[in-house]
This record gives sequence, structure tokens and C-alpha cells, in this order.
Amino acid sequence: MKNLNKKPLFLFLAGTALLALSLALTSCSSSEEDFSDAIKRVWREVSTQEGTSPIQIHPHPGPGAPNATLIQPYMCLYQNKIYNAEKQTGFTDPSKDGFYKMGDWDISYYVEDTKLIFVRGSDTIHAYLSLKGNSLTMVETSGGNSTTRKFERVRSPTFTEILSAKD
Repeated sequence: MKNLNKKPLFLFLAGTALLALSLALTSCSSSEEDFSDAIKRVWREVSTQEGTSPIQIHPHPGPGAPNATLIQPYMCLYQNKIYNAEKQTGFTDPSKDGFYKMGDWDISYYVEDTKLIFVRGSDTIHAYLSLKGNSLTMVETSGGNSTTRKFERVRSPTFTEILSAKD
């Protein structure tokens, strides 16, 4: 009789272990998907720091433009593509105000753990990401140099506004 009671107990324990392993494996892959989904949006760049240079706060005055002209960078992560744009405001000719494409545009990327990986020129960039609430920090290292960019999640502008930026 003792042997009869051990068999159901063994099957129960084996089934429980198999279920626990299955849940652990699926939760690992879904958390990576959740992180990838969480960063797909429009981000307003708050600051940039290259190496040990002073931190540049955004928006910032445009180079050679009137003092009232401001530039606000944005990064859009949409359908596994990077689109960087800047909103320029304060021109004496209001038709010059608006969104303009800048830097990396229509660049394919993928996410591995908490790294955003993309190609810029001949370099493969591994940008380390940290997401806390509505804040995203991106640290890019290339050729021994590092750039830290800080962003905040925004509802405006939208994907559509960024994707329709002027050249």
C-alpha cells in the first residue's frame, strides 16, 4: 500500500515542478517583450552629457539663431525604428517653426535585455537603457567615449507628428 501512495505524490510533485519551470521560462521572455514595448513611444530629451563635458539642458538656444529661438530634441521609437527630430520655435518667420529630422532617422534597432542595439554608420551601438516611471536614461558607448541622454515620456508630440518632420 505504501507504494501506491508514493506514485500519485511523485506525479503531483513532478507536475508541479514542470508547471513552475514553464511559468518561469515564459515570464522571462515576456518581461523582455514588456520592456521593449514600454520604450516604444515618443521621448522628450531632457539633457545630454558627452563624457565629462558639461551637461546640456534642453530645450536649448539654436546656434547662430536669434535668442528667442529654441530647439527641443525628441526621440521616437516606433515599429523597431529610431527617429530623432527636433522642434524649433521662436523664429521671426513662423513658417520656419516646427519639427525637423535630425541625426539618426529610420534606423532599425532591437532590444536585448536592457540594451538598445542599432547601427550608426559602420559602428554597432549598444546603448544601455534604464527605465524608471516616465524617465528613460540611455548611455551610449563608442570608441571609448560615452554619451548619456536623459528623456521623459510625452504624449505630445505624437508618432505622426515626429514621422512627418521636415528634412
